[in-house]
Amino acid sequence: MRDALQFYPTGRQLAERAFGTFKNRSFTRVLEPSAGRGDLLAPLQDWRSWSRPPADVVELNLDNVAVLREKGYRVVGHDFLNFRGSGMYSHIIMNPPFAQGAEHMLHAWEILFTGEIVGILNAETIRNPYTAKRQQLVRLIEQYGTVEYLSDAFMDPDTLRKTEVEVALVYLRKESDINLSFIDGLKVDRNAGLDVTVEDTDLAVPGQKIRNMVIDFNLAVEAARESVIASIRANNYAARLGMALNASEDDLRDDRAARNKLMSSMTERYDDLKARAWSAVLQSTEFMSKLSTKARKAAEAQFENIKQLEFTVENIYGFLTGIVAQQGEIQNDMVCEVFDLISRYHESNVYHYQGWKSNSRHRQFAYRLLTTRFILPSSNYSWYDGLTSSASRNDTEWMNDLDKVFAMLDGKTLESVARVADVFNDHYAEFKAGKRLSSDYFDLRFYPGKRTFHLFPRRKDLVERLNRIVGKIRKWLPDSDHIVTPEFWEQYGAGEKVQSHMKGAVDGREVWKIQHGSELERARALEKLYAAQDKALQAVGIEYDPDRAIAAPAELKALPLSKAS
Repeated sequence: MRDALQFYPTGRQLAERAFGTFKNRSFTRVLEPSAGRGDLLAPLQDWRSWSRPPADVVELNLDNVAVLREKGYRVVGHDFLNFRGSGMYSHIIMNPPFAQGAEHMLHAWEILFTGEIVGILNAETIRNPYTAKRQQLVRLIEQYGTVEYLSDAFMDPDTLRKTEVEVALVYLRKESDINLSFIDGLKVDRNAGLDVTVEDTDLAVPGQKIRNMVIDFNLAVEAARESVIASIRANNYAARLGMALNASEDDLRDDRAARNKLMSSMTERYDDLKARAWSAVLQSTEFMSKLSTKARKAAEAQFENIKQLEFTVENIYGFLTGIVAQQGEIQNDMVCEVFDLISRYHESNVYHYQGWKSNSRHRQFAYRLLTTRFILPSSNYSWYDGLTSSASRNDTEWMNDLDKVFAMLDGKTLESVARVADVFNDHYAEFKAGKRLSSDYFDLRFYPGKRTFHLFPRRKDLVERLNRIVGKIRKWLPDSDHIVTPEFWEQYGAGEKVQSHMKGAVDGREVWKIQHGSELERARALEKLYAAQDKALQAVGIEYDPDRAIAAPAELKALPLSKAS
């Protein structure tokens, strides 16, 4: 793959020489179209943070993309020859694949509004212009640039992958006519990739709506550009009239600074329009509204990367397709998140059982949620001391997370159920007086003095469904109910009785050691837990041998759900 992409990382000396080729040292924004792992941009890291220009990159190799993001670069595309970024780059610097050097330089010239380009090309690209594109590049160099030939440029000691090929350091400077229209360039994006489809009921956005979003975005970019161009044109006409009689050199510098500021503002406006456009895509789906607080924050973090891509039909469908592919994993994470929310705050919310791989070689810390009551503390202890009339923001978030997961388990949407947070906020005074009220999935009682919420599940089957899903995700339960013995399900279902006989045998410190202690502490605490469980199982009359939890082939048979509940 490396050779197929002609991946030759740029050595530090060559990178510094390439940056030194630029004539204009006022950098607004830099683009590196074939970024690899960011070697060509390394000289920027030596600049003071306040003077370092922002750098965008395009890179095809996904492994390299991860490295680039870790280094802080914005990945704005993957295939440069299909990249039509409208950002106002002042400088483009590149070390493209040698076989495509001319194509990359010509494409950079096409998309650049005004600024400078430096490219490291195979010298043969310029010396032997036998193709139409090479000839076009040579003409551009003759009119707008220079070329310098370097021998052994990839033989420096700091070069990761050495080659004796001679290179051409090509410099181009583009001064655009501010009277040019950008409509033609925008039409290319509007008419591209309209045949892509994605199927998913929750995420489906009508194809025409997506196309209209892209058209609206391009029109907004066009209007913003015309606004900037009009301001620059006005400054130019004013400059033709000459300076005022009382003008000074400072005034002249101020005029130049105003022009640079206008150019820079286009980049900011373009980024803002992209952020708005990508936000509109997500708001057109039901995806974000279904996520838990933690999952939503994870999606927002991912969105920070996605919104840096071009706003095109292809990228929109690619983003939505990625969400569809991750939905199952996201839902599993949400279920586990709510399970952990309930289980970690109060010991009486759970009871332990022996996982299906509970023999001496596979000790597991398996537990279930009770189906009768959950006790959860307020996440904002002082909130309820004042003259408030609703739940705190954090408490509202975990209440909605509970309802989102239970609605998902019930095959419903959050909007279609009576939510805990709404009931609590609508009847706040009654809750503070100690009254017990109901939502669709829970009865709720609030204790202001202790700042605790007591939730009583109204659907025990959904709690058990939650237990089963988490048990299988965490390998406490088998993927199929039929591969373990009836005795396994008997001890699983008798957990509450067993737990009542274990009171005092295993305290919170032992549980902490199992979850957070050293390997030795965890092993000892697990041994103590299992000894207490074995004793409690005998006390309730259950004979269970964890070494024989997996059924023999002859014993494999379906078990009624009631036996496993």
